[in-house]
Amino acid sequence: MKTIASVTVARSDYGIYRPVYRSIMQSPHLKLQVIAAGAHFSPLYGQTIRELERDGMPIAARVDLPMEAGSDTPAGITAHIGQSIAELGRVYDRLRPDVLLVLGDRIEMAAAVLAAQPFNIPVAHLHGGEVSLGAIDDVLRHAITQLSAIHFVSHEDHGRRVKQMGQDPSRIVVCGAPALDNLKQMTLQSRDQILQQYGLKLPDTFALVVFHPVTRQPGQAASQVAALLSAMKRTGLACVIGYPNADAENLAIIQQIEAFVQADPRSITFRNVGIETYFSLMSHAKVMVGNSSSGIIEAASLKLPVVNVGDRQKGRLHGINVFDTPCDTQAIINAITQATSPQSLAAIASMTNPYGDGRASQRITTYLESLVIDDSLRMRPFRDL
Repeated sequence: MKTIASVTVARSDYGIYRPVYRSIMQSPHLKLQVIAAGAHFSPLYGQTIRELERDGMPIAARVDLPMEAGSDTPAGITAHIGQSIAELGRVYDRLRPDVLLVLGDRIEMAAAVLAAQPFNIPVAHLHGGEVSLGAIDDVLRHAITQLSAIHFVSHEDHGRRVKQMGQDPSRIVVCGAPALDNLKQMTLQSRDQILQQYGLKLPDTFALVVFHPVTRQPGQAASQVAALLSAMKRTGLACVIGYPNADAENLAIIQQIEAFVQADPRSITFRNVGIETYFSLMSHAKVMVGNSSSGIIEAASLKLPVVNVGDRQKGRLHGINVFDTPCDTQAIINAITQATSPQSLAAIASMTNPYGDGRASQRITTYLESLVIDDSLRMRPFRDL
């Protein structure tokens, strides 16, 4: 029996983790310890800790460090991450897991991996080797790769990048994107179910809009979201708008979202609606607009056209359903017109998602079950090419 601890810090990572967690919980050879931290406890982001509780996740530790006023600034976020490193170190000292499973590229996840190093806990990393040049997350993802011993990647191209970074090829597993497992396992909700559960009355035709700060372009969040919302107003489409991640300058985006919805009675906004409802919103939308990774990864499986705005996801592998555009009002309008044209919709209807087949969680669990934890896993010599 191996103990697998995993740190989850926000709604965005939990939606990807969930099928992996469930698969690990079903294994007779693995024990899961979920460490809930970060924005899960924030009322601003819907207190998503309740979603983990409803799903019956084995929460072994709660790192409830409240985001202080002004925490959307670089200094505020840095202070929060420093506190997280110290608190997670205390958690690892108590739990002593065999493996730490982490996801992606968030700055909080980098803190979790740094805190694990003095304990010699082998780290298994999901979604390494990818590129998103517009976000600080890009370099954090590569840093987490170098601090990890096991690499569960979403595409063979990403596996080659991880190998190029000096990692052991035998520790690189091309498993696909775990988020796609959700779509195979869940039943999407009808419009009436969404209304009954969350009080969200969906417009007959709408764009799903999710826009996060582009953290490599400080000071521009307010003007960028203004350009995006101006484009949405000029298209005449009603909008269902999600809140941004807990990144620097996110409050500037939230303020404009709330003002937009107040001025347009057809449009609505949400903080957190759970995984099933979020994917259901995607399934009902005419088009998705913004810079969310869900538009890059999951939308292809739902045959949803996506207008990817700006540089946050720049360089990321995506399918033919994604139309890249600069963060300019007219360019966004043109991209929406192209993405929703009959020709584009016909091509999207027959596409295959490049991020896999929806069976990633079983591949991850099988590898962890067979994993031998010894000095070779901890030492990780650099492999020269």
